[in-house]
Amino acid sequence: MVAAQTIELRLPYQGLITAALVAISAAPPALFILHPQVNRVGDVLLHEGIEIKVLGVTLYQREPVLVAQDASSIAPSAHETEPINVGDSIAGYRVTSGYGARPRPCQGCSSFHPAIDLATPTGTPIYAPGEVAVQCKRGGGAGNYAEFDYQGITHQLLHLNSCAPGQYDQGERFAATGATGVGTGPHLDVRVKQGGQRVYPSQQVIKAILDPSAFKLAGPVAPAGAITDDTLKRAICRAEGTCDLSGNPNHAYSSHTDPGNRKRNLGFFSYQHGASSPQEADQKQLARLRVVESRYVAQSQAKFGEPCSRACMVAWLDAFNQSPDAGNRFIKFLATADPSPQQLIDARAAALSESRREVGAPSSMNVPADQKRRVDALLEQVN
Repeated sequence: MVAAQTIELRLPYQGLITAALVAISAAPPALFILHPQVNRVGDVLLHEGIEIKVLGVTLYQREPVLVAQDASSIAPSAHETEPINVGDSIAGYRVTSGYGARPRPCQGCSSFHPAIDLATPTGTPIYAPGEVAVQCKRGGGAGNYAEFDYQGITHQLLHLNSCAPGQYDQGERFAATGATGVGTGPHLDVRVKQGGQRVYPSQQVIKAILDPSAFKLAGPVAPAGAITDDTLKRAICRAEGTCDLSGNPNHAYSSHTDPGNRKRNLGFFSYQHGASSPQEADQKQLARLRVVESRYVAQSQAKFGEPCSRACMVAWLDAFNQSPDAGNRFIKFLATADPSPQQLIDARAAALSESRREVGAPSSMNVPADQKRRVDALLEQVN
């Protein structure tokens, strides 16, 4: 674990200042996207934690919210529909109520249960099944609940004791189970929607949110070729249009507006998640891509028995850079670990089209033409 950032106050009015710092550090992670300078402080809090001292006495301490994964993982499938029955055990927790019709277990409880319930003691940790943006909400009988989209399916986890909103990677903790709302006692209610309709929850996702170690590979995975930072930067900046043929910054490098979501982009990777300079933006996104790379190598290993080729991995990482959701769907459409340029274009176009269709992102983009343009630009730098 990275050591927490320590702030020691030796100033007049230190009590007031301490209170302000505590308020900031206790704020939800969503706060840290509001302003670039606040975002920089937020990075420290989320990844390193924070400790506030006055005259050597620790007044407040918080562990990092986001903890980096220490092993490659296989992504659980949200589309798996293996039956789940009352009495089954998932990740060591007993299923107490299945999906469908049932006798009402309590006053205010439903007779048709569009969910799976598990007997989880209050405080049982909940982890992200993949890269997700978690929203924390409250509603009537549901009590405190978390909501996130994973692989095109909306997941809701009800009756939570605590929940921290924000962006999480696979295996990162964001909530704890409880007994809020209407129910017979502490438990976790997992329900999902696809296209606005309730559908059967995936046992793999339920297992992943309760026991992320079930999807970690036992040993190290071979790297997908020698992809240097410079090669990755040159390839993606050509696809993004932020550099010239030699990899030098062009007019779009310093700042440009994303034509899709109208956000401000910085650096070679068109980073838009808060950075004080294009250089800082490049460092942040490159680190993010390296974490994603290890996960994608593991997925290729699981599907094909080997890591995908160097060109394949660069195209995969660029797909994530363009659209994280589409990048995470790419493996579904990948036919081989050593695809041809056309197979790369087809898989990327299919992943992006499915993502836009299911997530509902509006766009007038000609997806196949755009993916061909990007893949051609990538392969110029890789081959």
